[in-house]
Amino acid sequence: MPTSNGNEPRLGVDYRDEITGFEGRSTGLYLFIHGCTRVVLSGKSVDAEGNVEPVEYVFDAPQLIEVGTEKPVTTEKPGGDAARDPRGSLSSMRRG
Repeated sequence: MPTSNGNEPRLGVDYRDEITGFEGRSTGLYLFIHGCTRVVLSGKSVDAEGNVEPVEYVFDAPQLIEVGTEKPVTTEKPGGDAARDPRGSLSSMRRG
């Protein structure tokens, strides 16, 4: 069974997704029975006109890096298969 190095995802911490580069503060955690841990990151998006709006996206925990320490997030069980989620690993949950 995989083990953690002690950098489990935590609420209120700033993370960066290593795939998309999106940065935000963790505001929610999803713990799935089969082992996948996903983290909700709340941040800001700027549109073509320069308008800033709040956004939230969900990421598999193991693809996140803690901002400031640059330590990767680890979990006891690795992340799930994004292909099973029709929204993908970068799914918009709420805007506004």
